Amino acid sequence: GLTLYLDGREVLTSDSWANPVYKDLTKLFNSPETPEGRGEHVLAIEGRNSGGTGGVLLRLEIEPFRGPATTIVSDASWRTVHGPAEGPWMRAGYDDKNWAAAKVIAPLGGGPWAKRVNEKTFTAASKLRVPTATRS
Repeated sequence: GLTLYLDGREVLTSDSWANPVYKDLTKLFNSPETPEGRGEHVLAIEGRNSGGTGGVLLRLEIEPFRGPATTIVSDASWRTVHGPAEGPWMRAGYDDKNWAAAKVIAPLGGGPWAKRVNEKTFTAASKLRVPTATRS
């Protein structure tokens, strides 16, 4: 399972490794510290595993009103610590220099999860988005 935090706020929790989940974070990017979503943000994941090989996959698609979309994925550039982390680890400015780089076990659709977690299941989860009005 996992819990996802944005700027220290819990925004998503899931206990099912086999079913990717979707969450629209648009409204959550705005705060008194980051009006209109601008500025530095922190995505943090607390993972849980009850046995076997564990892993976390994250894909965040940022779709600005103007300009090209940006995709952020969990990869070896992320930092990790085994066990409870101390201090405000879910907030900007936290010093994670003693944390290790995340280990990439397999690409999306590979490894021990390939049949249940792959591009097809990720795409299906992203289609769960709430429809929005369009401008003419």
